[in-house]
Amino acid sequence: MDIRKLLSRAVFCCGLLLVLAGCAAHSGAPYPDVKSSLETPAANKARLIVFRDESWVGVTRRPTIKLNGAEACALPRAGFFSIDLEPGDVTISSNLWDKPGVSSTRISLQPATVTFVRVRFEPNRTAGSILAGPVGYFIGAQMSGTQGPFVFDIVDKTAAAQNLNGIREVQCQRS
Repeated sequence: MDIRKLLSRAVFCCGLLLVLAGCAAHSGAPYPDVKSSLETPAANKARLIVFRDESWVGVTRRPTIKLNGAEACALPRAGFFSIDLEPGDVTISSNLWDKPGVSSTRISLQPATVTFVRVRFEPNRTAGSILAGPVGYFIGAQMSGTQGPFVFDIVDKTAAAQNLNGIREVQCQRS
């Protein structure tokens, strides 16, 4: 087979994969449509809203978000989920099968409040990738250490409203 044909098919398949990954994230209700139902948790509960913005960085990555070690949701680009929890400390974490380290942060949830957490993929934390080849992967593994490839930012209500405009709810499978 001609190398040009092979390369063009590979590029086409990669492009199709990106389009499908983007479409998969857009299956739930947009945040503005459900915002009012998420604003007030029960008096004895704390609501946590975890989201990824529309950044194309890490578009093919769908990290599984864990809360206190239990899987909560696979979070695509431009997706969010909400969960009501007991007030108190909660550890949010995630990792990827092909990158070393676990990204995590610990936050304190207050009763009858909503806390917004943005998940960002940080390529500088894991420089190695399939595009860089085995040497780049090894270098990335050395650079990321135990911190993992994600950053969890606590975002205030005003900034969250701006970030969540255009983000869609993800239906999570919880046990």
